[in-house]
Amino acid sequence: MIKETLAGHEMWLPDTNPEVLKHSRICMTNVLEGEYSYPREAPEDVRTILDVGANCGAFIVWACKTWWPGRIDSVRAYEPNVEALRIARLNCDGLPLLDYYAAVTTELHPRISKALDFPDNWGGWFTQGATSGEVVPSVHPADLPPADVVKVDCEGCELEFFENYRYLDDAKVVMFEYHRLEFRAPITERLKALGFTMRRGNPDSSTAPDTQVWTK
Repeated sequence: MIKETLAGHEMWLPDTNPEVLKHSRICMTNVLEGEYSYPREAPEDVRTILDVGANCGAFIVWACKTWWPGRIDSVRAYEPNVEALRIARLNCDGLPLLDYYAAVTTELHPRISKALDFPDNWGGWFTQGATSGEVVPSVHPADLPPADVVKVDCEGCELEFFENYRYLDDAKVVMFEYHRLEFRAPITERLKALGFTMRRGNPDSSTAPDTQVWTK
């Protein structure tokens, strides 16, 4: 691993090979520069975060140090890429992180597979529908804890999450990236029915993915 300054933060990155390093640097920089930011008058009164798809921990660093500095008491993070999770632990040193090596899915024995178009991009590795790759531990969305902030970036498992997560109505901020266009309508309908309002996103996009943020 190597350490670099990304968007003002000292971050550990993988040096598995140049391509993995390149894609990780891009993904982490995008998050740290505000990929999940949205218009607001003041920081919300939030204390807990649920991070589904933590990767190397950039979102947790951004959320705890930039977006809600000094407010977060607990982060529960789930990540099926064990190498990425090891780096996340280093990047989140000193932050209130409880991490779990697991995919969040309704599948009992999911496999983690590399994206065909970008196999060296850890951010594109997926478990939803994977038929090859290593079997990884899993957690059913219904078994996840409540949180003030819910962030979901799980490369195709997002609809499973929103259909099964029991505490969505208790959240104050919901952040996610959908990876299939057909997922957008049912997720949108569920959030609107619970009283959420979109603060970031492109509801008319003709392609996926798209990053969205909804608040109450």
